[in-house]
Amino acid sequence: NGCTRFDPDLTGWTITDPVRMTYMFATCSYLTGTGLSTWTVTSPKQLPWRMDYMFENCYELGNETPIDMSSHAYNGSGGNWDYTMVSSMFMTFSYCRYLGRESSFRMNGCNLVNLTWAAGVTNGHMLHKTFYWAFGHDVETNYIVGNATVELKHWNIAGIASDTTTGIRLDYMFNGCTRFDPDLTGWTSTDPVRMTYM
Repeated sequence: NGCTRFDPDLTGWTITDPVRMTYMFATCSYLTGTGLSTWTVTSPKQLPWRMDYMFENCYELGNETPIDMSSHAYNGSGGNWDYTMVSSMFMTFSYCRYLGRESSFRMNGCNLVNLTWAAGVTNGHMLHKTFYWAFGHDVETNYIVGNATVELKHWNIAGIASDTTTGIRLDYMFNGCTRFDPDLTGWTSTDPVRMTYM
């Protein structure tokens, strides 16, 4: 967090049973994301974990740098991002304004079925503002982040099974993503309660 000029090669990480990756790279303004496609992130102990603000203000993330944060079945770079136990992705990619520019960004097969309306600083946010003001927001360069290079396919979105009283927030999820035109094939969203300004 806050390593402003940090832009390393992050190839080959294996993270087992994370519980928090909040703010992990937040405000690493020069981070392009080289190597993220090869990460293996899994939860064999079935522990919930949070991705809130993980890449917030990473302005250069994905700028001329291909990123594939897909699950194993969809990842063409050998990585495996298993989202099954993710409980919240509040503002995970917010303000990543160059995401997908002159490159590709893929985040396919996200099995987000344990989202929680948890107490605390991210109370009830879930997928609120996940990509807020990303994908070309406030960028003057003329380009389109099109569906040939940006894919967010086959997302399965639901709350934790034990929660029978609340639903899923997706409001403002892509709000302000000026140049955003991805492939959104195959989404399933169960029990949404807010999709305003999505």
